[in-house]
Amino acid sequence: MTAAAPVTTPDDPVPTAAGGSGAPVDDRRIGLAALLPYLRAHRGTLAVVGALSLAGAAASLAQPLLTRSVLDGLSGSRSVAGLVAALVALVLVAAAIGGVRDYLLQRTAEGVVLGTRRRLAGHLLRLPIAEYDRRRTGDLLSRVGSDTTLLRAVVTSGLFEVVTGAVMVLGAGGAMVLLDPVLFGVTLLGVAAGIGIAVAFAHRVRGLARAAQERVGEMTSAVERAISAARTIRAARAERREADAIGVSAARAYAAGLRVARVQAFVGPASSVTIQGAFLL
Repeated sequence: MTAAAPVTTPDDPVPTAAGGSGAPVDDRRIGLAALLPYLRAHRGTLAVVGALSLAGAAASLAQPLLTRSVLDGLSGSRSVAGLVAALVALVLVAAAIGGVRDYLLQRTAEGVVLGTRRRLAGHLLRLPIAEYDRRRTGDLLSRVGSDTTLLRAVVTSGLFEVVTGAVMVLGAGGAMVLLDPVLFGVTLLGVAAGIGIAVAFAHRVRGLARAAQERVGEMTSAVERAISAARTIRAARAERREADAIGVSAARAYAAGLRVARVQAFVGPASSVTIQGAFLL
């Protein structure tokens, strides 16, 4: 479980990367409510995706119950052909539902990214001329390119994964309460501890992810500046110097990415160990 990187929407001021020209950086946090205008155009598809998510969660929750019935039938020397056929059919139906849902969700996410890029491009072209002097071109290009791509992950891995996961947890928790309340209590403590670890590091991951984006913006700006002045650089035989400068920016982006990776590499296993430990106990 990782924290989502900060997302800039077209109607928000475009922040400047660290080390930029001194323009103020807008540190306002953009919540999921900022995505509603972009999701509204896809509300019909999202309703279908939501229904498919609930159906898929129900199918996944029903599989252990059918499996238990099959095992009980085998231990009681009863015919289980019908139950096995139902279980196989349920697995196939769940897989088909998951495939259709994933396609619709990916298509919706691409539509959100497309709409955001169009609006952001129009917003950038309408900026006052003074803004182009204050901000580096590479930062603006990064906003249209890599930053908008983050919206795809928010839609696909954020909204509906949370909904589906909540349904699965509630369904599994209800079944566990009926079967073994003590096991449910121990598992609940483990899950709470795992979520607590993830939440505790979420703020740090967010800050590191933003810093990594800013380093990428610096590198893009350096490349854009070098390409724009390619004739001057060739005339001055400064290719190596400019390449070294870009290499320094790329190394900073690499280091920032590693900092994010280190924190995420700790959060995932720590949460997993906590939750799995609860099941082992």
